[in-house]
Amino acid sequence: MVNYSSHMTNQNSAADATLGVKAAISNNGRSVAWVAENTGIAYKTLIRRLADPAQFTIRELGQIAAILQVPLPSLIIGSAEASAAA
Repeated sequence: MVNYSSHMTNQNSAADATLGVKAAISNNGRSVAWVAENTGIAYKTLIRRLADPAQFTIRELGQIAAILQVPLPSLIIGSAEASAAA
């Protein structure tokens, strides 16, 4: 059984998450405001998470992946690496 922390701790993963989330938002033609509204994540919170991605929770990333209809790994490891892994 794998034990996941509720917050990301690896700095590289955190930086990749920002790139992955921003890319997914952009690639889907959505805005940060739209993502905030459709995930229930407060807009200011989402802006803070994008500025400091180590604060994203797995639940938040899951919500973002679900509404953007992208695989969760693409948000965590960045879009280029996720495509290679798929």
